[in-house]
This record gives sequence, C-alpha cells and structure tokens, in this order.
Amino acid sequence: MATISQPLVAGGLRVGGVVVLVGVVWVAPSHPTLAQITPDRSLRGEDSVVIRNVNINGSLADRIDGGATRGSNLFHSFKEFNINDGQRVYFNSPVGIENIFSRVTGTDPSDILGTLGVEGGANLFFLNPNGIIFGENAALDVRGSFVATTANGIQFGNQGFFSAKSSGVSPLLTINPSALFFNQITPGRIENSSITPAGVNLLGASLQGLRVPDGESLLLVGGDIALAGGGLHALGGEVELAGLAAPGTVGLNVNRNNLSLSVPDSVARADISLTNKAVVSTSGEGGGEIQVWGRRISLTEGSQIVAMTLGSQTGTGLMVDASESVELIGSGFRQFEQTFIAGGLSGQIRPSNPGTGLFTGTVGTGAGGAIAINTKQLILRDGAIIFSPTFSEETGGNLTINASDSVEAIGSGLFTSTLSSAAGTAGSIVIDTRRLIVRDGAIITSATLGNGAGGDIVINASESMEVLRSLPNALITTGLFSSTVGGPGAAGAITIDTRRLIIRGGAQIATQSGGLTVGIPANGGQGGNLTIRASEFMEMRNDLPKDVIFPTALLSGTEGSGQGGNLTISTPLLRVLGGQILASTGGTGDSGDMTIETGVLIVKNGGIIAASSAFGEGDGGKLSITASESVQLSGKSPDTQIRSGLFTDSKIRGNAGDITLDTPFLLVQDGARISAETSADAGGNITITADRVELINNGQIRTTTAGHENAGHITLKVQEGVLLAGADSGLFANTEINSSGNGGSILVKNPTTVVIRDNARITVDSQGTGEGGNIEIRTDSLTLNNQATLTAETISNRGGDITLLLENLLLMQRGSLISTTAGTAQAGGDGGNITINAGVIVAVPNENNDITANAFSGKGGNVNITTQGLYNFTIRSREEIQSLLDTDDLSQFDTR
Repeated sequence: MATISQPLVAGGLRVGGVVVLVGVVWVAPSHPTLAQITPDRSLRGEDSVVIRNVNINGSLADRIDGGATRGSNLFHSFKEFNINDGQRVYFNSPVGIENIFSRVTGTDPSDILGTLGVEGGANLFFLNPNGIIFGENAALDVRGSFVATTANGIQFGNQGFFSAKSSGVSPLLTINPSALFFNQITPGRIENSSITPAGVNLLGASLQGLRVPDGESLLLVGGDIALAGGGLHALGGEVELAGLAAPGTVGLNVNRNNLSLSVPDSVARADISLTNKAVVSTSGEGGGEIQVWGRRISLTEGSQIVAMTLGSQTGTGLMVDASESVELIGSGFRQFEQTFIAGGLSGQIRPSNPGTGLFTGTVGTGAGGAIAINTKQLILRDGAIIFSPTFSEETGGNLTINASDSVEAIGSGLFTSTLSSAAGTAGSIVIDTRRLIVRDGAIITSATLGNGAGGDIVINASESMEVLRSLPNALITTGLFSSTVGGPGAAGAITIDTRRLIIRGGAQIATQSGGLTVGIPANGGQGGNLTIRASEFMEMRNDLPKDVIFPTALLSGTEGSGQGGNLTISTPLLRVLGGQILASTGGTGDSGDMTIETGVLIVKNGGIIAASSAFGEGDGGKLSITASESVQLSGKSPDTQIRSGLFTDSKIRGNAGDITLDTPFLLVQDGARISAETSADAGGNITITADRVELINNGQIRTTTAGHENAGHITLKVQEGVLLAGADSGLFANTEINSSGNGGSILVKNPTTVVIRDNARITVDSQGTGEGGNIEIRTDSLTLNNQATLTAETISNRGGDITLLLENLLLMQRGSLISTTAGTAQAGGDGGNITINAGVIVAVPNENNDITANAFSGKGGNVNITTQGLYNFTIRSREEIQSLLDTDDLSQFDTR
C-alpha cells in the first residue's frame, strides 16, 4: 500500500489544518534524494504525482501517477528529475496508453543512478535539454521502447509540440510524435556508464547496462553522447544514437513499439564516444538494427557495437554515419594478430572476444545484417576490427564504407568471412573513398574456411590506394585478401579502381584458393579474379623492413584443387621494382590467366610477373601483356638471386602457360628474363609483337624444358630491329641435361635488321635425349659480330635446322658461328640442315667465322646457300678440317 506522510504542497492553502490543493501534490521522501523528482505546475491541473513505496514487480519502488492524457499519449512534466543509486522509479501506464512523455523544465541535468521503469507496456520518452547521465548502477525496466533525449521538444506532426520551455499540453497531441527539435546552441550531453547486470543473450553471454525488451527500441538523442563503459542492449530490436551540435530537427518514426530516427545531412553533428569496453548490442533472434549519427564517432579500449544474428530471423545490420570521422582504436596489433587471425583460421573467432570493433554477421539460421559506414574519414588503429562473419548456412552481412576523404587501416582488420564448416556465403566488402591506406599489419579480407563462397572486395579510391609495410616477425601480411581455405567454397573477387596504386614493404593483394595455413588441408574451391584499374600508375616495391619474410606481391592463385582466378591490370604506367605479380598454382588446380594492359611496363630489382605452375601440379596460366609504349625488364634482386622478368614456368607437374607480349619497344637487360620453362610437362610458347626488341647484357628469352615434354616455341614479330648484345644474351629454346623432351623452335619474323653481337646467342640446343628445335629468321639483314652464335646443336639426337631468309645481307664478324652440329657428347645423332637465302653473304677475312652442319658419329647436316654473292668463306669437308686440325679426334671439331 502506498503511504503519504508530511505532504509538501505547491501553490496550495492550509485552512483549518486541511490542505486545499490548487497545484501539484507529491509525496515527500523518507530520504532526502526523493525530493530530486520535482513535478512542476506546467500541466495546469493534470500534474504528476509521485507515490512512494509501491510494490512493483515484487519490490518496493516509487511510482509516478497523474499526468495529462491525450488519446493514447500520457504527458508528465518535472522541474527536476533524478534517481538515486538503489532507487527504483516507475511511470504508471494506465490501460490504453501507448506512449509516455516526460520532460524536465528546470536547468539541471538528470542523474539516473538507479532503476527507471514503466509499470505497463507503454514506450517511454524521457526529455531533459540540460543533459542526462546514467550511472554505473542505472537500469531500465520497461516493456516497450525507450528514448532519452536532450531535445528541447517533441513535435507531433502539424498538431503542435511538447516542449521543455512551454506550459500546458495541447488537446491535439493525440497522434504519434514525428520529430525531436533542438533550439539550443549547444544541446545537452548524454552519458552512460551503466554496467548493471542485464541478463544474458541467446548464447548465454552476460549483458551489462541499459536494456529494453527483445525486439524493442532504445534511442539516445542529444548533444555529445559518451558511453564510458556503459552498455546499451535491444536484442533483436533497435538501438539508435544521434548527436547534434546545433539547433535542428530529427525525424522520429513510431510504429507502435518500433521507433527509429531520420537524421538530415544538414543537421550539425556532435561527438559520440565509446570507451572502456562500452557495448551497444542488438544481437538476438535477428541481428536487430543499430544506427549511429555523429560528427566524430570513436570506439576505444575494447568497446564494441554488435548486431549479430543468433537465431532464425534475418538481421538488419549496423549503420554508422559521421560528418567528420569514425575512429576505432584497439588494444594493440599483437592481440589483434593472436585473437582474430589465429582464432579466425581455427573457426573459433567470436565477437565476444576482446577487441574494439563493429560486428554483424550470423551464428544462427538467419542471414546476417550489413555494416554501412558513411563518413569523411575512417581510421582503424592498433588492432581494431570491423567484422561480419557467417558461422551457418546463411549469408553473412556486407560491409560498405563511403568515406569522402580517406580510409586508413593501421594494424587492424576489416573482415567478411565464412568460418568453420559453414555453408553460407560471406558478405562483400565495398569501399568508396578518395584515399585508401592499408599499412603496418592491417588487412582487408573476405575469406571462406567452409563450404560457402567468399565475398567480393570492391575498392574505389578516386585519388590513391597505398598498401604498405608488413610488420617484423608477424604472422600475417599487410594487404587485401579474398581466399578459400580448407573447404570447397569459391573465393570472392577483388576489384580495385584508383588513380594511383602503391604496394610496398612486404604488403600483398591476393585472391587465393586453398591458401597454405598450418593445420588446414589445402583443398579449396575456385580462386577469385583480381582486377586492377589505376588511371595514372601502379607501383610495387620490395623494400622489405628487417625481419619481414613476406615479399611484396599481387597474387591470384590456387594452393589446392580449385582453379586459380584470373588477374587483370590496366594502367598507363606499371612499375614492378622488386616483388611479385603472380597468377599461379601451388596445388592440383590450374593457374588463372594474367592480362596486363599498360603504356609503359618497367620490371627491375628482381621484380617478377608470372602466370606459373611453379610449385603445383596444375597447368600454368597464360600471360598476356599489351604496352602501348614500352616494356623494360632489367636487373636482378639486390642479393642477385632473383632475376627480373616475365615467367610462365612449370616446375613439378603441369604445362607451362603461354606468354604473349605486344609493344613498340621491348628491352630485356642486365640478367632479366622472359621465360616459359618447364621441368615436367610441356613448356609454354612465347610470342612477341614489337617494333624493336633489344636483349642486352644477359637479357634472355627462354623456353627451356628439363622434363619429358617439349619446350615451347619463341616467335618474334618485329617491324624494325632486333638487337642481341652481351654475354649470355639471346633467344633460347633448349632442352636441359637428362631431359627427354624436344627443344622448341625460334622464329624471328620480318624485322628490318637483326644484330647479334658480343657473345649473344640464338640457340635451340638439346642437352638431353630429345631433338633440338629449329631456328628461322626472316629479315632484310642479319649481322653476327664478336663471337655471336646461331646454334641448333644436340649432344645425342638430331640437331635442329637453321633457316635464314634474308632480303639483303648476312654479315659475320670476329669469330661468329652458325652451327647445327649433332652428337657433341659423341652419342650419335644427325646434324640439322642450314638453309641460307640472302642477297649477299659476307664474312670478314681472317676472323674465324664459321657455318657448320657437322655430326660426330651420325650424319652431318646439309648447308644450302642461295645468294648473289658469297665472300670470304672457304667450303671444307670433314676430311679437310681433320687435316687442318691435324687430328682425327672429333671432339676437336669445334672450329671456333
């Protein structure tokens, strides 16, 4: 039973000991703090009454009766409203009431240190323009939704306002509220530090803080909003936070107990901060919905915003909208590395793990909700995470970021993943910004460790994208990754559109099937495609920090049974200054193809561009390059162990892919190489279309085989000139020792001039048991100078043929050689034929230039020459050579 003792009367008269009430009656507390709930007289005879010691839900509490009823709306007004620690205060909700509106008209903020509730099912709107503070032991006990706001008033369509500055209540305020209006220069602040126990979620995890019933709405709308360790929970419902920094109006949508906000872009925003492990959560049967609007929105010290789907309902998702910045700061990179990477790869990662971040996704049978971030600048640092996984058969949520200025991830992560044995598809990641920076251990990844497919990653960075620096001794690589690991799910694609793309310091961008991970079988579905469009340039540098073991790389590949994805690059300038661009297979699946369209391609310092089967059993992919100006390949890595170049090699099993190159000018120099070699199955072909080709100082084009299958062919379609200069420079279609495959052929077609000098070579030699390939050169003039060679030699089988179709001149100088000698190991084999058709053939006198078609134990080949002039050659038989050398030791027949 309620008791009334020592009543205090506002605006009344005492007549003969009887109090005549003309204003507000309320109950004086037995403790001093109850006086902090002070009704005012603004409702004009419909004022609020506070009744003490009422039994509510089995415990004593203070109940607020009275107020002004308008239809299904009930209005209360107070001069001040505070709840002490341990105090329980409930608004009475008579039958038929759907919304309770409570305002504070005084000048002090409200301290809610105990329990604020509603006895009934009505929604509660609590308005104090001066500020609202929820203490550590604050709690909500409501059956409907709850709104705490420091707005100056609540608008009811065109029927009027319920304002903290006006008296009375219009009789027209019977409809649902439509907006919250602010007219203060600096709206009041809302703080929440509540950590009072608030039950458990569907997974049994304990909750702390302010909680509304499952499926209901919890809204905080004010100036600055600070959650200092406090929790906000509406499981399967809705939590919305909006901070305003200036006068404005926020739309309010009411559908019975479902409340939501409409915040115009034109409204000036205030700051919203979550610190000290603060949590905002709607994780429930459905993931619920969370929306946050502010100027600078920050999460630090392990704070989280979570909207996970734990049951069968579809999640709505999480939206963060900041006019200036969103900043997430974690507890350090190493914790991020251990908790989220190791946990993620084992399928044990959960949003309940410690760490600052935004989380959606699905653990239940319902689809996960999306994450959407709209801001000027997004910053993730020190292990913060944005994560949308799926642990089930349902689709995970997408992650969409629109940042008008920049997105910067530093030692942090953005993930959408299918984990463990899940069959659901991972959500996609879409980032639209001016500048994207991913550095110092940060990763952006959409991965599948289960049966479901990985999501796509789409980057639109209008000015630049930088992927920089892996950290020393780290378990993970800085970069962007779309992969499938250990399951049959297909990896998603990565698509990047930017003006300038820079990858350096051991950072990587990769789509991969069956990624190599300790303890996880390399099965894997199909790899995703990797597409890059950089409108100004793309640059890779392998400038590794100390103790970084990962190379700078761009990778589309497979480590398992799945097909590797294709890799496509389009940019006016591509610089590969060390590091690797790979479309490869390290498993049984075939490599994807690589296509590069550029103006200028520069590869140096050990840079590699490859579509290969270097360490797998599948076939290598095709490598196609179109460069409208030039392709320049030069040098080796600083330790000289890695040649710069273009490769489609096959090392273990599988055919090497073809290389197709189209450019006006090709330069290969200083140890660089274009190679389609094979140690197992067939080698790939190399086809080059150019105006000019220069191979200088150990610059090579090769299609060698070291296995049982044939080497590929080399075809040069050149308009102007071919220059081969320097020791070990040249064209090579050879077979290696112990191989049984045949050598490939070399065709040089239609250049004006071909110059081979200074120990450069064109060879189709066979060092194994297979036949040598053929050489055919069609040109106006061919010059061999200073020990230049054209050879189609074989140690044990038939040598290949050499055919020279020259419109004008063949010139040989200073010990140059054309040879089809067979059986150089004295193991038999016939020499190939040499056919020369030239206008004039000239050898400079006394410089030991030779054309030979010998065989050591087999038949020598034929030398067929058609010319209008043959100068300074002496034709000799084997017997004549034997006599000149004064020996019948055939190993001396190398007349050079």
